[in-house]
Amino acid sequence: MRNTDSPIILNTAHNESVSELQFHPENPNHFFTCSTLGELWHWDMKQDTATLHQWRGDTLNERLNVTALAEPLYLPLNSLDVVAESVITTCDNEATYIISKPLSVL
Repeated sequence: MRNTDSPIILNTAHNESVSELQFHPENPNHFFTCSTLGELWHWDMKQDTATLHQWRGDTLNERLNVTALAEPLYLPLNSLDVVAESVITTCDNEATYIISKPLSVL
């Protein structure tokens, strides 16, 4: 199943490296990323195709809605986690940020 010659999906949305990616535990069509530029994003995959073909790279970008959950901090966000109805992330400034109910505000 694993293709070692090339990635299945290549998306160049973040301007810097992605530090972490976490899927929402109850809504797998939603996932979150944080980057070394301090960006925290919510990705929403539209559910307009069959489940088995959702992650095909040729049409993926047409089906993704990306929303920033906060203004960029311009300091690396090192990790994130999705806990209950919140997204928690940590930054190089030794702060922890909590975004409550990110799916309800979108």
